[in-house]
Amino acid sequence: MSLSPPASSIWRRQSRVFRPRSPRRAAPSRTGMMVENVPSRIVTFGIKPSYAAEIFGYIQRGAALESPDQVAPTFAVKCFREKPDLITAKEYLASGDYLWNSGIFVWKAQTILDALAERQPQMLAHLQKIVAAWGTSQQEEVLDTEFRAIQGISIDYAVMEHAPDVAVIVAPYDWDDLGSWLSLERLLGSDELGNTVVGKHLAMNTRGTIVRSSDDHLVVTLGLKDCLIVHTPDTTLVANKHDEESIRQVVKELETRGMIEYL
Repeated sequence: MSLSPPASSIWRRQSRVFRPRSPRRAAPSRTGMMVENVPSRIVTFGIKPSYAAEIFGYIQRGAALESPDQVAPTFAVKCFREKPDLITAKEYLASGDYLWNSGIFVWKAQTILDALAERQPQMLAHLQKIVAAWGTSQQEEVLDTEFRAIQGISIDYAVMEHAPDVAVIVAPYDWDDLGSWLSLERLLGSDELGNTVVGKHLAMNTRGTIVRSSDDHLVVTLGLKDCLIVHTPDTTLVANKHDEESIRQVVKELETRGMIEYL
């Protein structure tokens, strides 16, 4: 394992699903050309928002950049925005100038190395130690030690918000975040009453509800609308399915209370 400065690389977050639309190769090939032509540039993909999401970061697009076609329009990035509240998300959606931040970036290896050296030198030092030990008898020990020592920070904070030249391509594919329970509804669809079910479920006067259980545990719902019910062997969650950000706060609350065995 080595850090190869001339190489181009793609970085993306986990827990994402992609459903390409035709033509499938337009955007990926575009990114390759853009970083080859301007090696110092970082290219990201933005997703045209379909609703006022509070759980995604946003990218505000700037001036349009030269593009060979309209399949995947390309813009300079004006700024990155954090996850908004609902009112702000609605403003972003109405403006037409904002895209969801997909968390996918393409760059030259030298570009990201230079950016880390400038903005996150301690992180780079830990990574260099991991690279130096890779393939040796110390590989696992060094990886565990150095990786744990890296301060947790998103690539947006660490690099993207400070990068001088970032372009965003409006991605010609459908995209979703599997970290959201609402993604089950979008990915699996729903029945005639708007319910999305994984597992054994008996619905009585129930509409627009997401149920995640198992085949050996029956969940019965009576008179519910727009709820989220998740049953696991040791935990049951019941919530308003539209209150996604509060649902995420449950994880922090369990950590605060030392109840991490339920995560």
